Amino acid sequence: MPFQLEYLNNLLVGFFLSIALIQLIIIILNKSNYINVLLFSIALLSAVFVLLSGYCHLTNDPIKHLGYYNLFFLIYLILMFLIIILTQEFNKDIKNKFFYYLAICSIVITALIHLTLKNGIVYQEILALKTLSNSTFIEDYYLPEGKINVFYPFFMVWYFISIFLYYFSILIYNYRKKEKQQVHIIISLLIIFISSNLYDSLIDIGLISSIFITDYAVIPIVILFNYEYASKITDYLKTNEKLIEANQKFSDLIESVELFIIGQDTDGKIIYLNTFTKKKYFYGMDVYGQNIKEYLVNLEKSVTQNTIITTLKVGNIKEAILSITKIKLNTSEGNLNYYIGYDITDKTLNEKQLLLTLKELEKVKNELTKENIFLKYDSNKKNNDSILQTKNKSYQKVIDEIYRIRNLSNTVLLEGETGVGKRFIANTLVKISNRKDRPFTTFNCNYQGQSSLFNFLRKSFKDGNLVEETGLIEMLDNGTLLINEVSGLSLKDQIHLYDFLASRREKSIYASNVRLIVTTSKDLKVLVEEGKFDNNLYYCLNLYSLNIPSLMNHIEDIPLLVEKFIFDACSQAGIPEMTVTLKTIKQLQSYNWPGNIRELKYVIERAVLTSPGKKLILKEVISEEPPKIENEGFKTLLETEKEHILKVLQFANWKISGKNSASVILGIKESTLRAKMKKLEIQKGK
Repeated sequence: MPFQLEYLNNLLVGFFLSIALIQLIIIILNKSNYINVLLFSIALLSAVFVLLSGYCHLTNDPIKHLGYYNLFFLIYLILMFLIIILTQEFNKDIKNKFFYYLAICSIVITALIHLTLKNGIVYQEILALKTLSNSTFIEDYYLPEGKINVFYPFFMVWYFISIFLYYFSILIYNYRKKEKQQVHIIISLLIIFISSNLYDSLIDIGLISSIFITDYAVIPIVILFNYEYASKITDYLKTNEKLIEANQKFSDLIESVELFIIGQDTDGKIIYLNTFTKKKYFYGMDVYGQNIKEYLVNLEKSVTQNTIITTLKVGNIKEAILSITKIKLNTSEGNLNYYIGYDITDKTLNEKQLLLTLKELEKVKNELTKENIFLKYDSNKKNNDSILQTKNKSYQKVIDEIYRIRNLSNTVLLEGETGVGKRFIANTLVKISNRKDRPFTTFNCNYQGQSSLFNFLRKSFKDGNLVEETGLIEMLDNGTLLINEVSGLSLKDQIHLYDFLASRREKSIYASNVRLIVTTSKDLKVLVEEGKFDNNLYYCLNLYSLNIPSLMNHIEDIPLLVEKFIFDACSQAGIPEMTVTLKTIKQLQSYNWPGNIRELKYVIERAVLTSPGKKLILKEVISEEPPKIENEGFKTLLETEKEHILKVLQFANWKISGKNSASVILGIKESTLRAKMKKLEIQKGK
């Protein structure tokens, strides 16, 4: 006999109604469970869905078939709507809900279109019913034959894609959370949904001829959701057991600890006191059920987000000052508050005295702030060579270069303005070199006689015989000679010096191993051009030169220099070391220092000797304004540009473009030249 499909449908209806009944009982016992309401609704609608499916596909009346089918399709959409909501409820901690809302919108809009159209969204009309028969398997099963609505394919594609995307996003979310059970359930749902709906859609459009399987696909879906819910209930029970155990441990802990602990219910009534609190603060008293604010004052005023300073009063007597923390516990009886803290009465009294002391310290701090006492460098640096300590990158390169050439035997020319520290650097160069233990002397060209350098170099030969006796230069063999301000040498001595350097370069018979360090504050190249300095000597000295920056190029080093000069001046005068204010440092940094480091040193030394107290006071008025530069007939940039363009135009016979034109000579475009001529009011004949 053919299989009676109606019997299967009746069994499924009974199955779904049984599940609905179970969920209804759970709802009655547990009034506020939203998930149980959804599971009840899905089970009940599944029963109706299967029942309508049987009425639809087992009737041979086209009109009744269309009516059942439209109602059957609407129930299907509502059923999917509830399934999506239930899925979201199981995954409500997901933040991105775009695909959820997309799926909901697709179902709602499809349902509205289905209700709006006269014959529903699937068929415009059913022309006939065809029978799907198999005598060995199934009784007559009727499928509609008719004209498919033009809206149906579009809405079904939108519907399927939105549902698929939603469940796929849920799948990815649970996969990242490593929820294996959820991942398996979502994969199963996707397989059931895609296969059943795709199969039934192919039947609707007439590509295949078979029974609809969506009617029966709801069975595993409902089972899966009930299984997931049962799993969550099991997890909840396990978690609840752990929570009960933790609560018991918490109760044992607060009962044994020697801290002030008091609990209140949602109405503010005292419901708990630990043993320590009972004995120390409420001994022999029954305070249960009384308002907690009668004993704890200012509970609403928090010192920080978690800490409250409150006064405990028993009757009209002030008992203690407490520092407490409020802890909220969610229980079956509601939200309970526990206050846990300790007695700070003695500490508060000490803090009052501490506050008075802090106020006095604040006064002292304000006085120091007003004075802006400048923080000193490490005292270990005071005895170091402060000029070779810098915070300036350019000056640091000079220092690095000094260390690099310290052991070279070549002549070194140190250039720089007066007072930048050329002699100091020359002395330092000797101290850090391998000649530091050898003879070292200085020849100052500005303060020696015109022929005095010759006395240094008086060893000479004639026909191979010694003419002069040994001079000072021989005594400096393997040592260092510093020639200070070489520009002050007479032309005769310049020639002697050149001959001496040439003999060293040529390693002649009378050459000696003396390293020369030469300094100058004047531009030797300019002096050569003016005929005031021997050009051969200039080229010889200029083989290696090092330019020492002026103080204005590294004013960030002024604090370090001031510290060094104060220490030296105070040590020399035999007085205690002085401090310097930040205001004084800024005043010193605002001056242009034409005399450079030497001038700064003299200013500090005078201030040390004239300052009456322990704080350095400048007697000189150091201007904070930059020096004014008088206009000595300088032309503006525009005037210079206009004059230059006029000369070029005249040279090019006022030819502006083309070969040998003014624009070509100036290296600019013709349009640019014309624009400049217009701007500068340059016209031919004017």
